[in-house]
Amino acid sequence: MKDADLLAELDRVALARKVMQDQPEWVVSSHRSGDRLRIVCPLWIDEEQPSGLRLVITCPSAVPAERRMIDMVAMLFATVRGRDYHLGRIEFDPPGPGPHHRNRHMGKDVPPEILGPHVHPYEANRRFGIAGLTPAADGNLPFAFPLDRTIVNFSDALQSIWDHFDIPELWIGEPQWSIRLV
Repeated sequence: MKDADLLAELDRVALARKVMQDQPEWVVSSHRSGDRLRIVCPLWIDEEQPSGLRLVITCPSAVPAERRMIDMVAMLFATVRGRDYHLGRIEFDPPGPGPHHRNRHMGKDVPPEILGPHVHPYEANRRFGIAGLTPAADGNLPFAFPLDRTIVNFSDALQSIWDHFDIPELWIGEPQWSIRLV
C-alpha cells in the first residue's frame, strides 16, 4: 500500500461516523505509575470493522474525589499493515502543573503551549502525513488544542468523545474508581 493509499484509508476511517457493536468492560492493568483502568471498544463503520478501528480509554484506578477525570485519556486507533496509527487523543485532566503539551510545529492559530485539558484532532495532525499519525514515545501527537468544554464528570467526557471522534451512539459505563485520600 502506497503512502497516499494509506492516508486515504486513514482519512476514511477517522472522518466517518462510527458505532459500537458490543459493550466492552473495564479491566485493570498494571502500569509503571500504578494500576490503571482500561477499556477497548472496537468500532464499526457501515456494518464493518475497518482497519482494527478502536477507541481506547485509560485512567488511574484510584483517583482523588475532587478530580475523578485526572489522567483520563481517550485515544482513537486504526491498525493498517500491522502498524497502529493514532487518529486522535483527548486528555481530560492532565496531571502535574503543565504545560501539558508543547506544539513544536507552529502553524496558524496553533498555541505554543497547552495547559490543562486538550485534544489532538485528526485533521490537524494529518497535515504531517503518516508521521503526524504515529505517536511519539510518550504517546503525544504533534498538534494539540485546548478542549472546547469543561469536563466535570464522566458524562461530559463521553460527550467530548462523541463530538471529537464522531461516535454519537457511544455508551460506556463509568469506571469503578476507588477514591483515594490526598
